Amino acid sequence: MLTKDTIILITGQLNSLFTERLIETYKNVHHKIISTWDNTKKELIDNLENNNFIVVLNNDEAIKNCMITHKHNSQIMCIKTGIEKAKELGYKNVLKLRTDIFSTDMERFVEINKNLYLDKIMTICGIETKMAGIYFLDIIIAGPVDKLLSMFVLKNPRDRTPFETYLLRNYTKKRKVSQEEMHTFFSFALSNCIENNIELTWYRDAKWKTPKRTIPDMKIIEEYCKEYCEQNIAFY
Repeated sequence: MLTKDTIILITGQLNSLFTERLIETYKNVHHKIISTWDNTKKELIDNLENNNFIVVLNNDEAIKNCMITHKHNSQIMCIKTGIEKAKELGYKNVLKLRTDIFSTDMERFVEINKNLYLDKIMTICGIETKMAGIYFLDIIIAGPVDKLLSMFVLKNPRDRTPFETYLLRNYTKKRKVSQEEMHTFFSFALSNCIENNIELTWYRDAKWKTPKRTIPDMKIIEEYCKEYCEQNIAFY
């Protein structure tokens, strides 16, 4: 279970399917925030609040001035305001997931990884490719509030840095990071998940389909990360 200093933050867009599945996924988790958009249907917000979610609503008018960075900044805004809400409520650590990630193993995922994000940021795994260099799988991130806030800073409209690289530079304060240095800055949850048969699913559309992926509920550990491992581009 979560310690009293840690809260789960779920960010992104909502629909009726996601809302029902999030309620089921987090039904036994008592400390939880959803950070989403202020144009979300009221009945979805009411349903979440009735199931003990703290809901943060965001307005993206202020970041629409540059559509090139709007996609990145809209993600960052939801995450940033959610972390700030957690800090306001007195939490020291945040475990951040997305509104399209679900699991029947969420309590076990939290329990087996609870010591990985107390001093540095935890993610599922690191990735290295010839084209993109070193980055990390950013769909699940956890860590101390202030370290996360140093990572999730709104982008300057002129900044064209790829999303994960931008986050990595914010956090490490370095333009390039080696695999060895990544283990200094990050901890990785993939080994724990494999050893304990923990699985989470990521709701994806048909364009994500490959012979090894189940769509729409792609398995993050057994399918997505396993593909990276088989290609020798994941490290953990």
